[in-house]
Amino acid sequence: MQLIYHLLPISEAAGVLERRRYEAASLETQGFIHASGSMDQALRVANRLYAGHDVLAVLCIDRARIEAPVRDEEAGDPEPFPHIFGPLNTGAIVEVRELRRDCSGRFAALSP
Repeated sequence: MQLIYHLLPISEAAGVLERRRYEAASLETQGFIHASGSMDQALRVANRLYAGHDVLAVLCIDRARIEAPVRDEEAGDPEPFPHIFGPLNTGAIVEVRELRRDCSGRFAALSP
């Protein structure tokens, strides 16, 4: 199983698994759902883009189970980003985890 990760504010994660599909706001504004190809990449994104959040939700997604097209695209990171070009079928989400800041104030690891 190859996991990819989607970050979102914890307040937006409630009930995501009860839905048939998940649509991030970026799907409408940019045409795709942002994801990270590794947890290290997700941590870089969290620390760069989510400064105003103490806790994030992380959707752990089995890439092979995603029904929409997924393309790896370069976007100024050492690794390409997987972009999901359509709604995410929630059957591809294998786990929803929390990402919290450590004592230094950085996002550093998923909560157990």
